[in-house]
Amino acid sequence: MTETNLHPNIKDIPNHLVLAVVSLCLSCLGGFFAIPAAIASLIFALRVDDKKALNDLEGALQASKMANVFGWIAIALVILPWIALIFFFVLLFGGAVGLATIF
Repeated sequence: MTETNLHPNIKDIPNHLVLAVVSLCLSCLGGFFAIPAAIASLIFALRVDDKKALNDLEGALQASKMANVFGWIAIALVILPWIALIFFFVLLFGGAVGLATIF
């Protein structure tokens, strides 16, 4: 492998700012317990551009990775309880409707 394959261009490192803002909006609307992860994602997303300006390749890569991870964690913390709620609602009332038709 060449040196260029091992280290990406510092300009090509994504900051995941859109993911951070979307996760923050979703956590404010749907699950307040996800706000800390969304704020962490936003902070790391903003740090990526600072690290890029300082030509800190490792720092920019690490901040980009952490912004991505915390963004998806925040979105999962908002969406998974709703999926569980719908699942148990269907189990609870789906079974009740089936029993009501028998009797």
